Amino acid sequence: MPTLNNFLEKYHINFAKLGGLFFIALASFLDLFFFDFLNFYIPLALLVVFVAYLFKDKLWILLILTPPSLLLGNFLYFEITHNWIYEANLAEIFILVSAAVLLWEKIFNPGKIKLKTDKILWALSAYLFLALLSYFWILDFRLFVYGLKLIILFLLAYFASLNYLKDFYRIKLFLYSLAFTALAISIQIFYKFFQLGLSLDFFLNRNEILISLGPIATSVAVLVMILPALLGLYFWESGRAKPFILLIFLLGVLAVFMSLGKAAALSLFLALVFLFYKFKSKRLVFSLFTFLFLLLAFIFFQSFWEGLLFRLSRVFVDVSSQFRFQELQTCLNIVKNHFLTGVGAGQQIIYYSRYLFPGYEQLVNNFFLQALIDLGVLGLGLVLFIVVSIFRKARELGGKIGSSYRPLFWGMLASLIAVFLNGQVEVTLFALPYGIIFWLFLGGFINLEKNKYENKYNYN
Repeated sequence: MPTLNNFLEKYHINFAKLGGLFFIALASFLDLFFFDFLNFYIPLALLVVFVAYLFKDKLWILLILTPPSLLLGNFLYFEITHNWIYEANLAEIFILVSAAVLLWEKIFNPGKIKLKTDKILWALSAYLFLALLSYFWILDFRLFVYGLKLIILFLLAYFASLNYLKDFYRIKLFLYSLAFTALAISIQIFYKFFQLGLSLDFFLNRNEILISLGPIATSVAVLVMILPALLGLYFWESGRAKPFILLIFLLGVLAVFMSLGKAAALSLFLALVFLFYKFKSKRLVFSLFTFLFLLLAFIFFQSFWEGLLFRLSRVFVDVSSQFRFQELQTCLNIVKNHFLTGVGAGQQIIYYSRYLFPGYEQLVNNFFLQALIDLGVLGLGLVLFIVVSIFRKARELGGKIGSSYRPLFWGMLASLIAVFLNGQVEVTLFALPYGIIFWLFLGGFINLEKNKYENKYNYN
């Protein structure tokens, strides 16, 4: 007896497409006639996902475009209520669409796709589940939605990266995309610097300076994440792009230096020390470039050297450091009163505004403390599990990766080290653009395992 699958195959009907169209039609009917929520946005979003499904073999390109698309900032606005506007950027759309297509294919055509998952992904899913449970003790629903949005986007970014950046060619293009992003950030920082007349006002008003990616601190933290991987790419690369990668790396280091961010500069320095230790045959080159950079920086940016030395000499007594100690005390007080459950996803801002000063909307400058405040001891446990899993996986890869891939592996590992160090005292993984880039980057790093025995020049 002929089955439904035989019928569909005989007439070349794709069940995923047929089921998807039916689902869009049903959702559109329910949304437009029974609900008054987002009006036509839900069926429109489903239609976008369906169109993307038709080009599913090329959707990995969206992940390549995601980092530079963050530079465009928020430009999509959805009115949820008359006084609540939801803001989104193109990167969010890319991630949601690419992840949705994977799930779409798995639901409607399960035999054609095998999705990759790992312990880190399941830990992120458990973290999302805890965040959903925190709904029962939150104070502000809008902040709760924003907190959930971050976790969902990070989860989907990592999920999409694991399943799309699955071969060396795609990972390499993703790193080129990061290089372009680093170049754009550096140029914008230089422009702001010259716009302020080459003065130390660039540092003194650091927290008030914005570029397209966001605050200077977040933008510099993104540079610190990218630059070690670019150096690894430079030592691995043998093509015409090699000098351009080096130029972008040097411009990025200069931009980090000009920001006078203590934590950012120290994190980058320690990551580069790690690479200096690993690249034994390149130590002379390292030393020469370091000397040249310091010499040029001293000649052309002497005032910044003075500013940096001044900051370092007052690292424990300046206003910024004193405020950090005040923040830490506030964190400990919040944790003391909400140790088991936390205050709920996205709610930490309310407590900072209450205990520090009204209107203060900064996140905690430590991602372990952020998790502990948000979701209590269980949230902290999941974050610790994720960090340990990442570095265990790195250790496993280090013993297996082919010799031709080791420069790339070490560079990406150094970036993860920089993220971990910087996330203890400054911008953390809970910042939207920073977190998106990190989870996409991590998926590519994990997938280096698939290339551990391949030839360096096999790009297929």
